[in-house]
Parts: sequence; structure tokens; C-alpha cells
Amino acid sequence: MEEEIQRIVAYLDGEMSPDQQSDFDKELDQRPELKELLERELALRILLKKEEEQELLKAFSQKYQELKSSGKLPEVPVELEKESESKVVPMTRWFVRIGLALAAAIALFFLLRGISQEPSMEPTQIFASNYISPEFDEVKSSMDSDSLWKKTVFALRNNSYDSARKYIHELLLDSSFADNSRAYLYLGHLEMEQENYEAAIEAYSKVDVEIQTAEWYSMLAYLALNKKNEAIKLLNRLQDYDYYKKKATQIKKNLSIP
Repeated sequence: MEEEIQRIVAYLDGEMSPDQQSDFDKELDQRPELKELLERELALRILLKKEEEQELLKAFSQKYQELKSSGKLPEVPVELEKESESKVVPMTRWFVRIGLALAAAIALFFLLRGISQEPSMEPTQIFASNYISPEFDEVKSSMDSDSLWKKTVFALRNNSYDSARKYIHELLLDSSFADNSRAYLYLGHLEMEQENYEAAIEAYSKVDVEIQTAEWYSMLAYLALNKKNEAIKLLNRLQDYDYYKKKATQIKKNLSIP
């Protein structure tokens, strides 16, 4: 699934060649699950964009009112003092108006620049904006078709998390089961779905194959717990991964982290 998400990101970012884009369009028509993943990624991007715009507008409105009430925001006068008999006065009046307008524009520029650097979202808000329920793929296991692993995936897909948790713990005790890393990943996912974030982090820490995915969800769990410092440590690592780089950078920006 991670490889498909990387392809979706490349598709949306225009990083595919024309032939690759054409093939991907055909694949979208043939695979509803791939189209659903694409729609999720689009929805997430739109949500992030809207939240940024709303927060910026709110912050600007507050700052503007503060400056206006304190008298720090210059206003261009409608009328100046009466013109003297000198012909220089009308020209001076226009220079003053232009100067004040320019000063106001410069002040507004730096105001907006400062607002864009302020923290716009709380960790829990960022979690809510970025968390998408994971999918549980039925990957090939070392056991037969009636295996406990298949029962686990079936339970997860049907939101029977208590049964799935029981099956996973049984699998982890079975020496013949050779996919412990995937089992811990799915255990972390089901704990996330039940908002057991501490338990999810513990499960993800034991994943040694899909490490990028585990670190992404661990970071989200820390945000849900409002543990900003722990989340930042993982965000720094996630920025080294091509797929998560843009998302991690955006989250750090929302947290006002350079």
C-alpha cells in the first residue's frame, strides 16, 4: 500500500511522465480501491489548505484590530491642513498621502509575514487533520489459507478489534508465524482506531520492516497525546523519507518549528 501511496503523490505532484500518467489513469478506472486512496489524499490536501487559510485570516483579523485599537496602524488622512498660498503645498500633500499609504502597505506586509510564521494549530488539531484510518491488506503469510492470520485480517476489516487483538497476540506466540513485524504494525493500527495511543506507540516500536509507516503513525499518536517534543523527533526523521517529506514539513510549519 505504501508503494501505491507514493505513486499517488507522484501523480498529484505532476512527477509522472505522460506515459506513466496515462497508465495510471487507466489503472484508476480499473481499481476502485486505488481511486479511493487518491480521493483520500486529495481530501487531506484540501483540508490542510482550508485550515491554513482560515487560521491566517483569523490571525490577521485579530492583529489588525489590535493595531487599530492601539493607534499603531496609520490611517491616510482625508484632508490635510489648509493649503497655503505657496504652490508647493498641493504637491506636498500628495507626497504625504503617498508616503502614509506606502508606510501602511509596508506595515501590512511585515504583519502578514509575521502571522505566517506563528503557530496556527495545536498538536491535537494537527492529528485530527492528518489521521486517516489505515487499511488492512491481506498479505501472504507462511501459514495455510485457513490460518489465524486470515482470521486476524478479516476481524480488522470488520472492526472486530477485540478479536483481532486476541488473534495477533496468539500469532506472536506462534514460532511458525514469520511476519511478526506486520502483526505489530496491525496491532498498532487497531490501537489507534480505539484511541489507545500509548499502546499503539509501543506496538509500532517493535516494527522492523515498514518502519516509515510505523514512525508516521507513532508521530500522530504523540500529537494525539499532545506530546509535541516526541512528535518533533519523529518528524525530523520523516523528513528524510521521500513520501512523508512534504507532510512532515507542513506539520512542522503548523507547529512553528523551523
